[in-house]
Amino acid sequence: MWDRHPHGYFEGRRAKLFFKTMKLIHRVGVAPDILTTLAYWVLRPRRSEWIVMTNTRREDTPDRDTLAAWHDSTRDIPADLLGDCYTRIGALTGMDSTCKVLDVNCGTSRLSTPLMDSGHEVTGIDTSSAMLEQANSQLQTGWRGSFVHGDATRIQFPEHSFDVAIISRLLLNIGNAGQVTQELSRILRPGGFVIVVHAKNAFDSTPRRHFRDMCDERGYLPQRHKGVRYVISSVFSTLNMTHLQLDVSDLKWTKTMTYRESIEHLRLQLHAEFWLVPPVEYDQMLGQVQEKLARQPGGLETEDILNPTLEVDLYMKPEPAHEPGVRG
Repeated sequence: MWDRHPHGYFEGRRAKLFFKTMKLIHRVGVAPDILTTLAYWVLRPRRSEWIVMTNTRREDTPDRDTLAAWHDSTRDIPADLLGDCYTRIGALTGMDSTCKVLDVNCGTSRLSTPLMDSGHEVTGIDTSSAMLEQANSQLQTGWRGSFVHGDATRIQFPEHSFDVAIISRLLLNIGNAGQVTQELSRILRPGGFVIVVHAKNAFDSTPRRHFRDMCDERGYLPQRHKGVRYVISSVFSTLNMTHLQLDVSDLKWTKTMTYRESIEHLRLQLHAEFWLVPPVEYDQMLGQVQEKLARQPGGLETEDILNPTLEVDLYMKPEPAHEPGVRG
């Protein structure tokens, strides 16, 4: 059993063992899919506990309309790198402009803009009217795209409606990972696939690292790691979706951010992985981080030079099995 924390998250030896095991499996890199699936079924909590853990969220966290004005400042993967990535995905999977793409939790359409620019038909869904307004305002003549209100836990489209679904930090922004991934599988045709886009080290600023370490010390590790690659892999594996390998580690970029900018992002609660932290503790830890860094040479105007790397995981929905002797 996992221990229940008064603030509503889970900690304890079983939880910590699960996440440490996931990290070790993916660091070693030997048969990660098989070992991840095994570890998930051996160490996972009961279904009810998993749902409670992944749904836990403070009531005062900002809604997506409030975050809309700041969204692009934390979703800044260069469009040309995304375009290169999608070209490689096409070479691996056969994805071309005839494929219908669903951008789930699309935000302002940063992930799907290169797809529309290359001729793909894209539908985006989000719960934020402000973000959808921005996404639709960026549509250009000749693009096949529409961005409409939709909930990732109850996607409004019929089963087998899309060839491809694309997500980024969806499982950090929305609880109940199991229900979301089931919906993604439902709307995909057999043989369709989910593209999961990661921007490794895109947010690894000095203030954020200090704040992250404080969260881990206080026991918020399970929630903070909920959306990372090894947990996503374990969730998709329960749906028998095949994990396709694609190396895009050469797709890198550089960006700078001052300590002050990073602290402001934390103050505005732009990072969903910290939404579990109760407000008094959150403000206390952030104040300590700001005070500590302000005393260093250069103070809050010190610049971090970040070198993010694009990472992509593909999960393919299985084709239906044919009975022996029956022609498909």
